[in-house]
Amino acid sequence: MLLSTKLYAFEVIIQGKRLIPKGEEETCINILGAYPGVKALPSEAGKTPQICFSDSKRDILSIHNVTFVAIGEPREVVIDFQHSFPPGPNGYVMARTKLKGFFATATGLGVPTGDKIQFSGYFSQGGQEDLIAETFKHTVGEDVESALIDKKGKKRYLIAGPRTLKAKLQFSFTEVGHKLTLPTGTTVSIDMGARFEDKLEEMGDEAEGLLDEAGSPEAGEENGGGEEAPLDEEFTF
Repeated sequence: MLLSTKLYAFEVIIQGKRLIPKGEEETCINILGAYPGVKALPSEAGKTPQICFSDSKRDILSIHNVTFVAIGEPREVVIDFQHSFPPGPNGYVMARTKLKGFFATATGLGVPTGDKIQFSGYFSQGGQEDLIAETFKHTVGEDVESALIDKKGKKRYLIAGPRTLKAKLQFSFTEVGHKLTLPTGTTVSIDMGARFEDKLEEMGDEAEGLLDEAGSPEAGEENGGGEEAPLDEEFTF
């Protein structure tokens, strides 16, 4: 998936329009505005619709605070974004993709049946590119629950040196005024793979037994009834 003939460390392309940071130190690109067939608006008052990267705790590309609204004849909307990260984290790492949001009608009443979305995350290093997880594909059905989107996938890599994360978001609306909101949680990332959920998968059947024990009242009392640590981590902007 080649985003452009001239590559930038961080860039976003919406419906063929390239956006880059205003300054070298900027970590977010403001995507507010109108594009062919769609406009990008804040998902809530006081927020800025943007695509950001961070490498402070893990390498991550993420979409924040945006509602896309259909403003023209039904057509597919395509958004590509990428960032080239310096070395680290290295070694045996976990790459992840996550898509979270919802579709809505222009009025909020009824179900936007037929609206579609798909999302792909890619890991690239040394001129080679790999799809991190199976492309997420979703079509809104007849019931309201089908308008909600919450999907994630992951894949292990053994890496060293600079790397690039890329993402491709495609969606389409059946009617003018329909909306797609991605408030936070749509990401492509790399980390050391040390999350609680990763450990459970590695432990397999043994983990199920431990969970059963931890879920008993006696186990809760022994552990002091402390709060459970979050399984996922997202940056907010």
